[in-house]
Amino acid sequence: MHLPMERFVTNIIDEIPLPDEGKLLIQHEISGETASFFRPIDQHPPVVDKDAVENLLKCLDIDSILEVFAAILLEKKILFISKHKALLTQAISCFVTFIFPFQWKHTLIPILPIKMIEILDAPFPFLIGMEPTEAIQDFDIENEVIRVELDFGQVITPNDVLLQSQMPELPFKEHKILK
Repeated sequence: MHLPMERFVTNIIDEIPLPDEGKLLIQHEISGETASFFRPIDQHPPVVDKDAVENLLKCLDIDSILEVFAAILLEKKILFISKHKALLTQAISCFVTFIFPFQWKHTLIPILPIKMIEILDAPFPFLIGMEPTEAIQDFDIENEVIRVELDFGQVITPNDVLLQSQMPELPFKEHKILK
């Protein structure tokens, strides 16, 4: 055949379906030879910067981090508040990394514009970051949203959301290792 190599590469990219991660093996015949394509399962957690973890540890103590960690695993509504936009993004990225091999499949907005504050009233779990504003206090989120005040090192849990004492406890050994 006198076709350029680029034509074969284009054929592979455009016409061969991408297999699911770790589930399928797709074989395609190219010029009489069989090529196999598969996607390995992603076994590595999302990459988070060491400085981001250090900044999170400067903001929250270990017990607060474990409380937020448990709330994320229980798919709660969580609002991170800080006047530093970079800190909001870093903190949320850290928690998404901490839950690996699980993945956060719900709404994730590292920095929510004040004009979109109505989303805090959504009926689904979320991880959202916002700068402190009076609109947060004016907006009725007291009953169902866990607030993580990064600038003050506080986790404010509403009364009708499971409190730390009511959350399912990790087995002692695993809790100690995590801590």
